[in-house]
Amino acid sequence: MSFQRLLSILVMATLLLGSSASQAVGEKVVTGIVVDPQGIPVATASVTAVPIENGGTIGALQWSQTDSGGHFRITLRPGRYVVRAKAEANGYADPSFLLSANPRAEFPEISVGEEDISGVRVTLGTKGGILQGTLLNAATQAPIPKCKVVIYDARKPEVFVEVFPDKTGRFSFTVPNKPIVVGATAPGYHAIPFRGGEEITLSGGEYRTLTLELKPK
Repeated sequence: MSFQRLLSILVMATLLLGSSASQAVGEKVVTGIVVDPQGIPVATASVTAVPIENGGTIGALQWSQTDSGGHFRITLRPGRYVVRAKAEANGYADPSFLLSANPRAEFPEISVGEEDISGVRVTLGTKGGILQGTLLNAATQAPIPKCKVVIYDARKPEVFVEVFPDKTGRFSFTVPNKPIVVGATAPGYHAIPFRGGEEITLSGGEYRTLTLELKPK
């Protein structure tokens, strides 16, 4: 066998392997677009398909990013799914969290069978904001490691999300456009709600920075 022939076979094998890696046997291609509430395409949004089984289950989700025109392409095995999207850097919170539930969002349900699916349209909910902050020792003003920030729905305190700051006590989280209350805890410190439980609301695209001070026990 000539070297040129061998090279051609190797190239073809590489292409086939690459194709199978991106789309496994039995998977179908699902394409669509992500738009904001005004119908404007959202670039660099993250899209995922949540499998529906026995009323709905969420496993390890894999996210795919939209292109500059808001279009996405994902591959799925046969089954039923809900297609969701987020764009946290732009204020569209992660819908995987109950705190971020938004009645204006439209996450379509699809059924993957024998054919590829196109034209799926995902509409994001009302834009929220980016909440950033730092947890400090109230006595020394030093950052607190191994701490936890809890963000509550001010109207439904049983709905909340836990955020874990980095080793410098800093955190960042995209929150929905609704009243929230922020609290914090850390081993060896008194737990406190933010400003005694004061409600805060971030408007669309707003960045808000907080400093939370915990008193040592």
